[in-house]
Amino acid sequence: MISKYLGEDVFMAGIRRYVKKHAYANTQTEDLWSALSEESGRDISSVASIWTKQVGYPVLTVTESSGSITLRQNRFLTTGDVKPDEDNTLYWILVALKTMDANGKGVVDETLTTSERETTIKLPEGAKEGFFKINANHSGIYRVAYTPERLEKLGKFARSHPGVLSVEDRAGLVADTGALCSSGYSKTTGLLNLISGWKDEDEYVYVPKCGGG
Repeated sequence: MISKYLGEDVFMAGIRRYVKKHAYANTQTEDLWSALSEESGRDISSVASIWTKQVGYPVLTVTESSGSITLRQNRFLTTGDVKPDEDNTLYWILVALKTMDANGKGVVDETLTTSERETTIKLPEGAKEGFFKINANHSGIYRVAYTPERLEKLGKFARSHPGVLSVEDRAGLVADTGALCSSGYSKTTGLLNLISGWKDEDEYVYVPKCGGG
């Protein structure tokens, strides 16, 4: 997620700075964030430390209004029983908003971030057919909860505009919606709306086995 935010070249330059500075020495996680901050000129230390010092990850609930969307951040648990006093952490999140331009090509804005409870984002004026997807190419460590109506639109869009939603996008949508349904966070109708008509899907995401098993 941080590499997407900084750009691959800057991120790798920060890694090289970190390795060179701490070669043959012990380090702490903060040393890596410091190297990335120095290389990029951005305060990576403050935004990244929350991910390594807190347990869990968030869910972004999406609501829509004319020409804009609002993202509400909450803590996510697979058990679906987060208590109010357990929902105090606000993560720094790379929104990675994907839309489609007038030429039918997917466009990703990797400058949008949020660390607030609620954030409203205006959709690009040139966004075609009202299409949008949060967490483009599923590179961020968080869940996204859409309405059943939006999930149905995304499912149809994947069929009518092949190539705009990548394999990672489609797999991520199924993974997020399935997890949210299992936890009781969303209705099963949302998942069914999304995957209806995907019976001819011929792509997959390979997950290697761990531990040699």
